[in-house]
Amino acid sequence: MNIKSNGLCEETRAERVGVNDMSIQIELKPEIEAELKARAQKNGLSLTRYVQRILEQYVPGQPVESAMTTEERAKTFQDWAESFPSRHNTPLSDDAISREAFD
Repeated sequence: MNIKSNGLCEETRAERVGVNDMSIQIELKPEIEAELKARAQKNGLSLTRYVQRILEQYVPGQPVESAMTTEERAKTFQDWAESFPSRHNTPLSDDAISREAFD
């Protein structure tokens, strides 16, 4: 993927290796380029990789095959849900949550 802004292209060889998907050029306003570069640097990424990550958040990818069976995923979810402390509390009585209780 090439990102072109103000006539400059940024792409490293490492980012090109094994990637044959698509290459695009985007002309950016200088202030947008500066902001993207600042955010990329803050995240320790190249401008190309940072924009790639942004796009990947908004474009759904291929579903990832899970190594777990349906039953294992259900059990894992149930265990996770049961781990919350509120699941083990006694519910409040109707009297405790009535309007009169707050007067």
